Amino acid sequence: YGSCDPYPACATIIVEGCTDEPEMAEEFWGCVRTGGMPQGSGNILNPVTSGRLNTKNKMSMKYGRLEIRAKMPRGDWLWPGLWMAPLHSVYGPWPNSGEVDLVESRGNRPGHTVWGQPAGYNTFGTTMHFKR
Repeated sequence: YGSCDPYPACATIIVEGCTDEPEMAEEFWGCVRTGGMPQGSGNILNPVTSGRLNTKNKMSMKYGRLEIRAKMPRGDWLWPGLWMAPLHSVYGPWPNSGEVDLVESRGNRPGHTVWGQPAGYNTFGTTMHFKR
């Protein structure tokens, strides 16, 4: 528990060109990622980084139909998702103003969580976040 082996167990990675909101930078998915098993944070740094397509302030709709065709990638450490978020966060920061997760999927091989529980694969789900 006193060493940082194997690297990058205790490293900090700053993701160049990251587009997260500044207040989210320190989150495990954010622009500044720190692993810290010996320090007790439990974060394991993913060996991959990902891309993002962000249409914030580019498109909005009040009513209508949205049709998306997407092919979800396959591979370890990947968790692709398609989300809809409000144009204006009138009720405060996430999740107060809402969010609709159209799809989140995992396409990796069968595995286990850090606690030894089975982690599913070839799965997908949808979620709606809001606060009254």
